[in-house]
Amino acid sequence: MATAAASIVNTDHVLPVLYDLLLTIGGETKLRPLLARVLQRLLYHTSFPVGIALLDLTHLPGGSTAHQGRIAAVVGDFRLREREGQALRIPAAMAGGDVVRQEDGAALLAELGLPRYRSFLALPLNGTGLLLLLAPVLPETRLPLASMFRPVLAHLTNAVRLCRERETRTAHLIATNVNLEAQRHLLASVYDSMQIGVLISDASGTIVAVNPAFTRISGYAGDEVIGANPRILSSGRQDPAFYAAFWRSLTQQGHWQGEIWNRRKNGDLCAEWLSITRVRHERSGEVHYVAIYSDITERKEAQQRIDHLAHYDQLTGLPNRTLLYDRFQRAAAYAVRHDEQMAMLFVDLDNFKYINDVFGHSVGDALLAEVSRRLREMLRETDILSRLGGDEFVAILTEVHSADAVTTVSEELVRALRQPFQIDGHTFHTGSSIGISLYPGDGADFDTLLRHADMAMYHAKAAGRDTFRFFTQSMNRALVKRLDLEQRLRAALSECGFRLHFQPQIRFSDHGVESIEALLRWPTNGGHLIPPNEFIPIAEESGLIVPLGKWVLREACRCAQRWRQAQGRDIPVAVNLSAVQLRRGDIVDTVRNALAQSGLPPHCLELEFTESMFIRDAERMEAVSRDLKEMGVRLALDDFGTGRSNMASLKRMQFDKLKIDRSFVREIADSAESAAIVRAIVEIGRSLRLLVTAEGVETQAQADFLHGIGCDFAQGHLFSRPLPEQGLSALLTEPGRSLH
Repeated sequence: MATAAASIVNTDHVLPVLYDLLLTIGGETKLRPLLARVLQRLLYHTSFPVGIALLDLTHLPGGSTAHQGRIAAVVGDFRLREREGQALRIPAAMAGGDVVRQEDGAALLAELGLPRYRSFLALPLNGTGLLLLLAPVLPETRLPLASMFRPVLAHLTNAVRLCRERETRTAHLIATNVNLEAQRHLLASVYDSMQIGVLISDASGTIVAVNPAFTRISGYAGDEVIGANPRILSSGRQDPAFYAAFWRSLTQQGHWQGEIWNRRKNGDLCAEWLSITRVRHERSGEVHYVAIYSDITERKEAQQRIDHLAHYDQLTGLPNRTLLYDRFQRAAAYAVRHDEQMAMLFVDLDNFKYINDVFGHSVGDALLAEVSRRLREMLRETDILSRLGGDEFVAILTEVHSADAVTTVSEELVRALRQPFQIDGHTFHTGSSIGISLYPGDGADFDTLLRHADMAMYHAKAAGRDTFRFFTQSMNRALVKRLDLEQRLRAALSECGFRLHFQPQIRFSDHGVESIEALLRWPTNGGHLIPPNEFIPIAEESGLIVPLGKWVLREACRCAQRWRQAQGRDIPVAVNLSAVQLRRGDIVDTVRNALAQSGLPPHCLELEFTESMFIRDAERMEAVSRDLKEMGVRLALDDFGTGRSNMASLKRMQFDKLKIDRSFVREIADSAESAAIVRAIVEIGRSLRLLVTAEGVETQAQADFLHGIGCDFAQGHLFSRPLPEQGLSALLTEPGRSLH
């Protein structure tokens, strides 16, 4: 019956259905509603209990009898809808250009997995797809189901294509809108979370938007600045020329960037790196200005700290040498233009090292800070003051018209630094030695002037300290001589070019030799001796006195041991020590090693200290003297009477002997005051149970006076000049020889 019905086409029955289908097809713009309406009209006209599926043809292998397909869309019962997206094989005959009616489509339906469907009607869509109408059994109907769709297949194919294209465009638009919304949301999030401030203004400069970072940096909330002008941020630090260049760049180039200082809401200044760009809307032509800036205040402050560390002394806040050089260059250029002079003053504190060593660095630092304050107060605003390091300061006096003016300033500085300083409850007295060089007479460059002022300062110290000296060319010659002497001193030390001479100390009781003092001598190639007062100060300043002193101790101990072995009796040897040896060297170990290497017993070594050594560094001297006394070494206080020692100090140091300075002995016969001092020293020695030696005894009258007041020993040319080792050995071995 179904076959017969398929062969008869009754146009009266078919035309209304076709018309209805055409209206349905033409009235839908979405694929799934289109399929649903077609199914609905079929049910209405044929009672066709079907589902309808749109199959896509995805692959057509060459020579294959089947197409690869996929269920693209389904309407009908829910079991059929569950098959959307399923892949299946479609017989090639069904993908042709004609409608296929299949009463028993077991093969295809088996792939669908729908056992309740056994019949279908396949409507090919121009080789791109297939509409499949499914039913358990094709219904009895007067309509020719297989052929009635042919007239509408082209319309149906086109409708499906249009629906799918529209849905594709719609999906693309939806995806695009979603993407745009996501981008808008992302940009908004970035705008709000940026760590740099953003300010947007219109063409008139009125603020229209700011981000949270702007509020964090400036302190202004958005509602406080929107509608206002950016001038509310102005710090006042930029001059009109700055803003003129700013607007010229923004107008001509549409962009400006650079550093700018703004003011926060709380009044604090804020350094910012600012970038402003002019933005014009493509359609409306509306202009806005977008300002992006970051807070660089901390970076600027850090850079300023670094610059300050690089150019200023951290203790006093004064310029250091680097900045002093730069300011000197500027001052010198000004002096040349205006035909003026300058003066460089090299200021060195007297006795600072003693205060720093005894009372500690904190007191020393406080003293330096107070010195810098006094110096600043004494100088003009146009003058330059710098701390080079340690206790050295340099002042540059500008606009100098005469040397007398420099003298006046120098006298005032010396007088100001002579006044006592109150530091941590202590009163300190320190003077200053100042060396002066004049620009351009004493040098046209910084280094030359500084070197010449330094020379002059050392001459001020040599002149007794607490004074000043102008540089002279004779100082330069003296410096050259000193440097030459230092080089020769180093060479002599490395080549063992020194010698020891020895002078006996004589007992007044029997005119016998009590002990022998070792005296350092430096012979030259010409045979004459360089006086100790010429090279010892240089050795002390250069530090060469430490290795030189070690050599003296070793040689003196070896000589004394040889005399001891030759004489069969102990003859102590006396060696002078330098304050530098106590500060820089380990004198106790040096003495111990010299005794061990020579084999000399400790009681045969006598070490001589000066008063100034234990007055300046009493604690260290007490410790050293205690260690030496425990070792068994004898100690003598040299040049007694020239310093400010007291009885308590003498007792604590455990000296064995006092030595009267030759300056008092020389004037015994001519000065009652000197004679009284010598008599008092002898009495002090007797009261403290110390032996007393008089130095520089050259006349018999001097010897008689000393013997008469109870002095124990004498040393001088009256008894013997300093002799080399061989000469003193001969003197000691001469039988029955007494010195008087």
